[in-house]
Amino acid sequence: LPILHELRGLGQTILVIDKNLAEMASLVDRHNIVEKGRVVWSGTPAELAAEPELAQRAFPPERARFLRACHAASRAR
Repeated sequence: LPILHELRGLGQTILVIDKNLAEMASLVDRHNIVEKGRVVWSGTPAELAAEPELAQRAFPPERARFLRACHAASRAR
């Protein structure tokens, strides 16, 4: 992740596909949820954290950790 943070700091656009949502929440400006090959939702980590049903459906095993990371990331900006 350090290289991704460095590239972000340089203003580079980065597309990351990863299921480690807690780590990604501190890195990304936007999340996209893809189901069956289609983007079904797009928004900021804070917006996703504000929709617990969506977060629960998309990321059940990591929900609590992910939501904490989203809140922390939105406060840091």
